Amino acid sequence: MKNILIAIDGSDDSSKALDLGGELAKSMDSKVVLVAVQRSLEDIQYYLPALSYFLKKTKQEDEEEVKEKFASIGQQFLDDSKKTLEEKGLTNVKTVLKWGRPADEILKAADEEGADMIVIGCRGKHLSKRLLGSVSDEVSERSKVSVLIAR
Repeated sequence: MKNILIAIDGSDDSSKALDLGGELAKSMDSKVVLVAVQRSLEDIQYYLPALSYFLKKTKQEDEEEVKEKFASIGQQFLDDSKKTLEEKGLTNVKTVLKWGRPADEILKAADEEGADMIVIGCRGKHLSKRLLGSVSDEVSERSKVSVLIAR
């Protein structure tokens, strides 16, 4: 296994995926690609009504500022996660920030980066009683490569 993609979103299960994927990559001397997916502002507005209200009251330039801020926060999250892996001795870690529908973008990133395996948490930030969250379920079903689901 030369290239392991780890999908992260800040959830507890995603932290487990980061740890598990990092351990696996270290034991196999693999490259790691950390991927975080930002939903579009339209999707975020669905989850954050206050943002929807704010964007309706602002100008187009302000909306671009909000997008840039989200991108900055997303990149900082990836950089912090990369640092966590580097502190554990991994030296070949790349970060990728995507925008869009999480399952689609994770699978695209796996193809683009030539991943041999995807490591993902069993559930994301949305609380659910399901065994698998919708993203991990869809990624595991549609992936062309092996998927390791961290619990």
